[in-house]
Amino acid sequence: MESPTGPWITIVGEVHGVRYAGPGGDQRPTIYYNFAQSPRASMTLVAHTTGDPAGVVSAVRREILALDADQPVDNVGTMEQILDSQFKGRRLNTMLLGVLGASVTMVLGGIVAYITTRTTWRGRRLIDILAWLPWMMPGMVLGIGFLWGFATLPHAIPIYGTLWALLLAYVALGTPVAVRVTSGAFAQIARDIEECSRVHGANWWQTMGRILVALAWPAFAVGWVLIFFGIMRELSASILLYVPDTTVLSVVMLKLWNSGKPETVSVIGLVMLVLVLLFRWVQLRFIKRRISTL
Repeated sequence: MESPTGPWITIVGEVHGVRYAGPGGDQRPTIYYNFAQSPRASMTLVAHTTGDPAGVVSAVRREILALDADQPVDNVGTMEQILDSQFKGRRLNTMLLGVLGASVTMVLGGIVAYITTRTTWRGRRLIDILAWLPWMMPGMVLGIGFLWGFATLPHAIPIYGTLWALLLAYVALGTPVAVRVTSGAFAQIARDIEECSRVHGANWWQTMGRILVALAWPAFAVGWVLIFFGIMRELSASILLYVPDTTVLSVVMLKLWNSGKPETVSVIGLVMLVLVLLFRWVQLRFIKRRISTL
């Protein structure tokens, strides 16, 4: 093949599709050049073995050093270890966004629910309607709106390409659920209890923490789990706002499914289901202990 900047280059291999960004990344055709004609700063050697891969590491290292004694050999690992390291970042992103997103959404939903159900402020109905707007929009439409909004932000506010972009989208998508759950809980608590608390000398924060939050805590916990599970499986906005460093498991599952790997998708889905059940079990135990101390 003729090089645009130099002599002819020898092609030593051609592959239809290679995933450089991990097992869930996009495939792209790859051409391999002669290393002497197109040298790189590093090289990757893949060895296929029939037995324990760890047993041939010393032999491979010895052969490489025999060819070039000054060639360092590092970052040695099995394919299972490499794949696990690829999924580790995705799992961490998903768990971090799930826990943080559910917590922030429930706090925001609790504030909106308190304003709409416990105050007489004139604009409370408008806030309630605004909190419901994300529920009326498809996730894809909301994701396009966030994408356009982040793209128009000044360079001093680099949100796109970070976890903040996904977090803001998840909070917006989960706010209607949080508001409905907490509004129902606050509506069942009589205002007389708050008035009695203040008559006996409690300030607003004490009344909020020891009465409203304490009595509405089971509803908060249920809403937290619902939003956490929704974030874990959310795809429509994630597919528009993610970058390779902020990939979440739902995007990985879609790419693996398109690549013809339903078995891997099933395993990841099962792991996500186990995580949700685990959080639900912890939630029930915590609620039971909390109620027993009231």
